[in-house]
Amino acid sequence: MTKKKGSVIGGSTPDVTAAQIGAVLMFVTGQAVAWGWITNEKAQVLVSAGSIVIAAVWKLADALLRGARAKAKGSDL
Repeated sequence: MTKKKGSVIGGSTPDVTAAQIGAVLMFVTGQAVAWGWITNEKAQVLVSAGSIVIAAVWKLADALLRGARAKAKGSDL
């Protein structure tokens, strides 16, 4: 993990990637659509579960890529 100085709470700030932000946005948007706009119960569950799965896969892929890059660099991200 890259350590950055100047954090509000005095610690190091985490390395946040675009894929992580995209995964969170996918999850939040999917849940909002599922429970806010869709009226069919089966469709709600399908959209909700789909957004959870897509977000999880996206974060897992990001973690695997970051791990492979760290291993290739020989450093500990």
